[in-house]
Amino acid sequence: MSQLKEKLLSSFIAFEEQKNIDSYVHGIRTKAIKKFEKEGFPTKKMEAWKYTSLKKTLNYDYKLFPNASEALEFKDIKEFLIDDMSLITNYFSGKKLPNNSKPIAQAYAGHQFGHFTMLGD
Repeated sequence: MSQLKEKLLSSFIAFEEQKNIDSYVHGIRTKAIKKFEKEGFPTKKMEAWKYTSLKKTLNYDYKLFPNASEALEFKDIKEFLIDDMSLITNYFSGKKLPNNSKPIAQAYAGHQFGHFTMLGD
């Protein structure tokens, strides 16, 4: 577990050397990485994490800096970008579906107003 922590901390240092760090977001990142450095990964001893196992996640060998051949370029994602704001609002409202997408029906079931209810499309 400490190997991944060290890998993440060192990658943040490398990230700082590559990027423009004079931004509002960088202050948030720095505060978060300092908290992570101090506290580390959550454990089951923490109330909010007591039923969550991070074992599989922490044992995965992450590549933080992919090879140039594996990195995405603008040309790879260009076809998925949307410039027309009216299309974006229509997609999020559900009035129009993006190309190559399939609608699904979802249902909610749970206790509401003291009774078990089943809601959905």
